[in-house]
Amino acid sequence: MIHKLFSYFTPDDCTTDNKPIQLAPAGNVNKELPQPTGQVDVAKNKKTQVCLPQFKDVELQNLVTEVIVPYRAIFEAQKALDGVCRLLDLFDMHGDCPSIVDRWWDPDNELRSHKNVLSLVTLTSHTSRVAKNAIKLLKAEYRHDHENLVPMIVVMALAHDIGKIPALRDGNPNYTMADHVVISAAKTEEIFRGIHWLPKVIDAINNHHRAG
Repeated sequence: MIHKLFSYFTPDDCTTDNKPIQLAPAGNVNKELPQPTGQVDVAKNKKTQVCLPQFKDVELQNLVTEVIVPYRAIFEAQKALDGVCRLLDLFDMHGDCPSIVDRWWDPDNELRSHKNVLSLVTLTSHTSRVAKNAIKLLKAEYRHDHENLVPMIVVMALAHDIGKIPALRDGNPNYTMADHVVISAAKTEEIFRGIHWLPKVIDAINNHHRAG
């Protein structure tokens, strides 16, 4: 599935004013992470910026440390950091739901014996793994030119299955392969409206279950 994400963009898609964005040293960015949700750093007349929240889910917090913090300057420059934090908040509040579609498991399905095991994988856990693996693939594919693509790829990874969250389905715990994709795309468009690479993200979400 992750490999399909790479067919929706080229290395020139995520620059700002056609110029690469320079990364801040990871150590400097890390120092800002513990700031509480909703506050902004205005000390020493610095430019106001979105602060990263702390998450109670350990997997989400690790994801922030490994995938968001090192590229924070690029997320901010592409105006994607606030939206990413909104997605992470959704997972922190509702991501303990199963990552599989329950009605997919037909009694005669040859994989039915694996249902109980797979149902223990939460949506947060699945999504975190997808995001981390997507960044690994991105680095391998583009090596030194991957940084400006990170926000788009992270949003693709985080948002592709958010339609499985019951809270986004009027409390309905059941979903199908088709309808959760529609909800995922709609919610992503709502959160990231106006960002220039959004159409490619929506296209990737809409097609991530299709063969080829």
